[in-house]
Amino acid sequence: MEKEKCLILGRVPHKWSDIDESANYCEIDKVLKMDKRLGGGSLHNLSEDNLDKVFIGMKGIIKLGYDKRDKDKCENFIKLKRGIYATFEVICFNREEKIIIYKLKENFFRENKIINAEEAIKVLGKKKFDLSQKSAGLISLKKYQKILELYKR
Repeated sequence: MEKEKCLILGRVPHKWSDIDESANYCEIDKVLKMDKRLGGGSLHNLSEDNLDKVFIGMKGIIKLGYDKRDKDKCENFIKLKRGIYATFEVICFNREEKIIIYKLKENFFRENKIINAEEAIKVLGKKKFDLSQKSAGLISLKKYQKILELYKR
């Protein structure tokens, strides 16, 4: 069990989900406040070896990158900070298309308990947090659990 891997998905505020069209450019704050919502993502950045580790029920975390939304185009704009915003569980996985659908578990944003970038980097390391310009990667179950501990404190 200790060797089990978890996913880390990187999102930018104007592209919270590649599948859910309700996650539009300006209303991300409303979308994040929804409880247990479904989302989706691409795993095109994962190697074939890492794709073999993805499974239904797999746990993961979602981190947001820099908020580059234009406040002039958004009503009631709130700039979001880089950090970890939620945990999720994979509920569907299409290996051929390298797409997952997930269900949010703990919604840090909704609970006002976002793990800021500095704290996340201490646990994950800078390269893993930044994902080296990728949108997906793997982390250890131990690191996933440390992120949960930060959320629950």
